[in-house]
Amino acid sequence: MKLPRARKVLAAAAAPVMFLTGIAPPARAAGFGADGADFLRIPVGARPAALGGAYDALAVDPYAAALNPAGLGLAPSAGVATTYLSYLDSASYGALSAAVPLRDRSGALSGSGLGASVQYFTPGKVTGTDASGNPAGSFNGHYLAAELAYGRAVTPRLAFGLGAKAVGAAIANVSATAYAADLGAMFRLNDRVTVSAVAANLGSSLKFVDSPVPLPRQYRLGAAIQAAPGLVLTGQGLSEDGGPGYNAGVEWTPLGPAALRAGYQSEAAQGLSGAAGLTLGMGLRCNRIELDYAWVPMGGLGATSFLSLVMMLGRGGGSARGGGALQ
Repeated sequence: MKLPRARKVLAAAAAPVMFLTGIAPPARAAGFGADGADFLRIPVGARPAALGGAYDALAVDPYAAALNPAGLGLAPSAGVATTYLSYLDSASYGALSAAVPLRDRSGALSGSGLGASVQYFTPGKVTGTDASGNPAGSFNGHYLAAELAYGRAVTPRLAFGLGAKAVGAAIANVSATAYAADLGAMFRLNDRVTVSAVAANLGSSLKFVDSPVPLPRQYRLGAAIQAAPGLVLTGQGLSEDGGPGYNAGVEWTPLGPAALRAGYQSEAAQGLSGAAGLTLGMGLRCNRIELDYAWVPMGGLGATSFLSLVMMLGRGGGSARGGGALQ
């Protein structure tokens, strides 16, 4: 594939990724070369998506490997989570993540844990063009990220974590691979407040032909607060190449098995009405299994739905709704 044609195909493939991440086109002036790796911004779970993405301080569950590896050091129980969404015709996204706290010889939690996460996105059929802009058939493609992570609690309240990931992409006969690291910290101020810090996607660029595509590097500071029984507030500020932003969320549990959630993403509202950043969701729990749903608007394209299944396993008594401020 010649370079001009490759650029056009890859730019077309990046478009649905931007909408799925909640990034409106006016919010990002960068064209091809800045958007292809944005699939890493798609939330790995329906609960994080419903809370507007403000989940770093709650991630002591299977989502820790992808969102804040420090949470693996404070995870109370092993668990797995799977997420799926389908949107924009044939475009689809899936994620699978797991957390396993390590134990000492006596069977007690050792204050460390391992985690893994896989994210897969396919833009479906992509229409290609030649150097003159004429149609040149359709192409398939995919994006994939696989991560292994480790977290360690250095005190009963403070934990650090590290994740290493490989990111791959292929559109038609053009492919690229990149490698990156995630760094995380989590500190429980008390039984009601947890704060977090994350540096994500620190690494190389995807290089398609002669065009490098940088990964969406982010720096995030967050907090989760148990404001009242059954009421959790979350928030985080972030800094990335596109500028600063913030996420916020609230989770209300009026009944033990059911949770109602709402959130806000400032990036999604750039260039659109303020309501474009609103997210909504709910969760239904039965013992150690929870089914979560999130509704995330996509501007003029409508909305997409996230569906996740979370299962906690083994010893530890952890519930499917465990979180940094919910212990």
